[in-house]
Amino acid sequence: MGLVTGVLKTGRREPISAEIWVLVAAAMIIARIVRFLRSTYARSLADTGVRLEREKPFVVELPSGVALRGTIDLVVVRRLADRTRIEVVDYKSGAGGAAAVKHYELQLRAYAAACTRGAI
Repeated sequence: MGLVTGVLKTGRREPISAEIWVLVAAAMIIARIVRFLRSTYARSLADTGVRLEREKPFVVELPSGVALRGTIDLVVVRRLADRTRIEVVDYKSGAGGAAAVKHYELQLRAYAAACTRGAI
């Protein structure tokens, strides 16, 4: 593999091998996974009454007759005392925030339609 130029903490541009960049990227991914696994949300997934459905396909027909088909990365179904709560988890690799919500608005609306129309 060739060398790429990177800016290290020193602020200087120095050649860094592609192998090092792969290791750095892997370490960053592992750090994110560990942070998630330590989160309150991750621990809540182990609770009794929680069902996980990975790669959940759905088909929902809209009032216009258009059929939406898709696959949700993860559906969390929580049986609560008075109701069932459905949480949709969609994995994204980019930054979050308002811009991401706007970018994925159609996808979020499709997921909401699938949930409210009983396709999940």
